[in-house]
Amino acid sequence: MPAFPRIVQRVLELTCDINCKPKDLAGVIEKDTVMTMKILKVINSAYYALPQQITSVNQSVVYLGINTIKNLSLPAAAVGILPA
Repeated sequence: MPAFPRIVQRVLELTCDINCKPKDLAGVIEKDTVMTMKILKVINSAYYALPQQITSVNQSVVYLGINTIKNLSLPAAAVGILPA
C-alpha cells in the first residue's frame, strides 16, 4: 500500500503534538491546495453558520480545532492513494 502524502504525514505529526501552534499547522496545510479547499469549504458550510466568510486557513484552523483538522486530512489522503 502506498504511503500517505508528505503533507498529510506532517499534519498528523503536528496534530499529535499538544503544543502545536495553529500558525504552524496552517502553514503546512496551505502547501496543499486540495486540503486548503476542503477545510475552507467545511468552515464556510451552513453547519458552522459563521456571520462572515472565512478565507484564511489560519482562521479556519482556530475555528475548527486540531482534532477536526486531523479528521479532515485522513480521508483526503486515503482517497488519493487508494485505487479507483
